[in-house]
Amino acid sequence: MEREGTLERVDPFYLPIFQYHNCIDDEQCDILKSFCQNQTYKPSVSSVDLGDEKSKASTHVSVDKTVLNNIPDMKEHFELLFQDISVQVMKQNSNGFEIKSSWCTRTRKGQGSPLHLHKNYYMAAVLYLQDDNDLVIESPYWMNSHFLFPLYEQSPYTCNSTLIRSPKNSMLIMPAWIKHEIPIWQGSETRYSIAMNIHPIGEYGLETSWIDVK
Repeated sequence: MEREGTLERVDPFYLPIFQYHNCIDDEQCDILKSFCQNQTYKPSVSSVDLGDEKSKASTHVSVDKTVLNNIPDMKEHFELLFQDISVQVMKQNSNGFEIKSSWCTRTRKGQGSPLHLHKNYYMAAVLYLQDDNDLVIESPYWMNSHFLFPLYEQSPYTCNSTLIRSPKNSMLIMPAWIKHEIPIWQGSETRYSIAMNIHPIGEYGLETSWIDVK
């Protein structure tokens, strides 16, 4: 029997995951990379929880968890980027955003981070300071699917995770509740990035869900 007609995918709901290219230039990147190199670091995974070997193999994070407070002009620049995305892309009546926490990450060859998310925040972002930065994100739909079929090819409809590769000078922005991980870094150059958590400020919400964040 001959099939007729046209198939079109209906996609009414988007995940607010954005890749902001060239949000800094090369000169700013060099300054921020030097800034990261001068931080004091500790393992992102506790040796008490997972043992010394896994702790050493984890991405290291700066002890300072408000690093962008030391670079107020860059902090303000990124906050304005979030506001622009909120208004222009997500069509929200928002009154501004603040980076409440920020830290540098240092990943050497053979290191990576386990799957995790960022509680207590609206959005999370990572600023990348070199090329070929991979981040694995877990599909938020996976646990809501109750059927499994044998696959002859993986597709976005059936995968439980995917890899996003971000270039130098770009920022990856996503909901803070998206689970993500840094796969084992194989590059010879140490991988540096700046992670940050973003929260809305001012008045927002509707009626019984209204709040004012100073």
